[in-house]
Amino acid sequence: MASKPQTTWLLVPWERDRSAWIVQSENDRILSRFLEASETMPLAQVVVNDFYEHGYPEGEPILCGLRSGDVLAVSLPAESDVKESRESSLYELEEYVPLAAEQMTADVLKQKEHRLAVVVENEGLERLLDGLDTAGLLIANLVPLAALACQHFSEQWKENQAVIVLGKPGVDFLFQEGKRDIFYLSEEGKPFRWYLLDDDPAILAQTLATEPPLPQVEPPDDSDSLLRSVMRQVAAILEGKQKPWWDLRHGALVVKSGHRLLRRSIQTVLWGGVILLAAVCFSCGYFWVRYHSIAEAHHQKQREMFTEALPAQKLETGFRNRLESESRKMSALRENLSNFPDRVSVLVPLFHLLESLPKETRYRFPEIRIERNRVRLNGRLQTHSDAEVIASRLQQGGFQVEPPATQQDHEQGVTVRLSLQWNSRGGEKGGQKP
Repeated sequence: MASKPQTTWLLVPWERDRSAWIVQSENDRILSRFLEASETMPLAQVVVNDFYEHGYPEGEPILCGLRSGDVLAVSLPAESDVKESRESSLYELEEYVPLAAEQMTADVLKQKEHRLAVVVENEGLERLLDGLDTAGLLIANLVPLAALACQHFSEQWKENQAVIVLGKPGVDFLFQEGKRDIFYLSEEGKPFRWYLLDDDPAILAQTLATEPPLPQVEPPDDSDSLLRSVMRQVAAILEGKQKPWWDLRHGALVVKSGHRLLRRSIQTVLWGGVILLAAVCFSCGYFWVRYHSIAEAHHQKQREMFTEALPAQKLETGFRNRLESESRKMSALRENLSNFPDRVSVLVPLFHLLESLPKETRYRFPEIRIERNRVRLNGRLQTHSDAEVIASRLQQGGFQVEPPATQQDHEQGVTVRLSLQWNSRGGEKGGQKP
């Protein structure tokens, strides 16, 4: 499985905050673009849009290269009190450069016998870097471009002392047009002088005349090879394999936001929260509409029930309360009706009475009275014990029988009087319906 090609990013401000070059390299395949600010969009926003349109991943380091004409190089005495690098005293450098300490950022390359300071003016550049930081671009280093090329070729030069001459026509954004960069290398293989001169043979010959003469190193005439060499040096610095001689990404030009790398992640989380909130609101709205339609359907059904139950009544706003009131009235009426005695036809208890009387016993009941559920029998029997037999049979038939009243009649046998209570449910279970 092939690994993803490593991309090296280089940003070159051309006219401070008005235009810039962007160079990206993937496996020695180099693409370069020239961008300009517009009246409606500042350069920082134009650069940010271009980076993300060309696949810039969040948090990937970018090297910002400065042209030679945008920096000042100052050779300092060996005994100078100006401190090295990030601890350099800007106020002590004011006597060497035409800038106030508040207007510049400096870095010093310190050697045993030499000190070479590089100074850049903050105006314009600070505004551009702040805009890029705010947008989430990681500008890791701020390095002069000519110094990058010189550092690359000095490492290939086996001898320590030399003069490296840069600036042949070729890649416009690497070197100043019509100018030549001259670097004098010390025994340590690092520059102690840096001149930016017109591309005039007489001036160059006079400047390069040294005692004793130093070997001159010039890059190849092939501009593509030169650009690839510089981009390899940029990649080595961004990957932490090498440290640039001068890095001006400090002081007034340092990253202002300590949480810059987290900004886009925080924005992603916030956008996710907004989308989640929108989804919750949509769901709530959907269910509200759904339940509102269900409630409206029940409301319409209640209107229809009111009109059907009370056709003569006017449909009022609070008709639901009216329906509940009528329902309570009907419930109370049903409870009252349940207390009324059951209305049963006299034929039913009469049928069960005749069915329950014993067949094997002789009796005569000339008088039978039925009043609702009460039955009274007056008749004659042969013996007193026949009354008990008849009462027992009637109880089995579903009647509640009071103790029979019997009386001896010498002329006609035994007279009997029976009082019964008819239980309609018990009678239906005990006998058959007529």
